[in-house]
Amino acid sequence: MKKTFLLLCLVVFYYTMQAQCDKNITFKSELARQLGGENDGKEIPIEATLKFENNKVEFNLLIQGTAVVISGNIGKVTLCDWTAYLKNGKTEMKVNASKDGEAPEDTIIVIESKNGKTTLTIGGDPNDGNKLQFDISEYTVEG
Repeated sequence: MKKTFLLLCLVVFYYTMQAQCDKNITFKSELARQLGGENDGKEIPIEATLKFENNKVEFNLLIQGTAVVISGNIGKVTLCDWTAYLKNGKTEMKVNASKDGEAPEDTIIVIESKNGKTTLTIGGDPNDGNKLQFDISEYTVEG
């Protein structure tokens, strides 16, 4: 009986933790930075809406007057580890996304929060060393 109860508790805990990463969420950002390459650490003023909804992503970016849309499908959530959702923890996911309707590419997206400060990083899969990291200024969680 104790083993069955323990197993049931573990199953409930696992699905509760995974459910955190399945929520529809919209992030806003006004600052991004390049990671890797010759412009490593360069900050970029940006107007970004980063939406995760129904296993899809849609990023609407305005970078120095130029509009960019990145959209695609979430293939797999490879990590979902939060002690407090969007306060402390991390989600990693594999996404097949295209930029402005170009051919889709495999991409890794990492959402990470430390002490309430959240960043979202997008880079190639496999990683070529260049990534774009957004500082999240606000977010809305649905469901």
